[in-house]
Amino acid sequence: MSSTTSVSRRGRPRWLGRRPARLLLPSLVGGILLWNAALAAAPYALSQRVGGAALVGATAVYVAGSFICHQRADRSFHPWGMRLPVCGRCAGLYAGALLGLLGVVSCVRVRATRILLLASAVPTGATLVLEVFGLGDPGNAGRATAAIPLGAAVSGFVADAIRGKVH
Repeated sequence: MSSTTSVSRRGRPRWLGRRPARLLLPSLVGGILLWNAALAAAPYALSQRVGGAALVGATAVYVAGSFICHQRADRSFHPWGMRLPVCGRCAGLYAGALLGLLGVVSCVRVRATRILLLASAVPTGATLVLEVFGLGDPGNAGRATAAIPLGAAVSGFVADAIRGKVH
């Protein structure tokens, strides 16, 4: 940014105004809502032996999930007798992200947000340590539950960053 660019108190170029928050925040909320709905709808659609556009959509969700998750059957929930497109830990992260956007995290002060991010990673880290060192298996419900705080904290942090509350 050049020295001649006018900058607001929040560190953004003035010509941007509030437009990014007006566009990004609803996009983030919509994206997380849509992804959570797709994660539930895909196995349901496949369990109903659908065809056409519903089959293509469900398949697309599983393919998208394969880029971000290992999709191991033994580490995934199986609603309607079908494996979810993501593992239990990822499902917990996405559920937590939805909770974070619903305001569970955004009421925390900005300085505390960074501490909250670190603290929210502890349960997920603990399950990873248990698994890697063979000390125990938290199971799918344990992995998902441990990941919810991290998903909530990260989405709350991103939402606050979009609103200009994080510097």
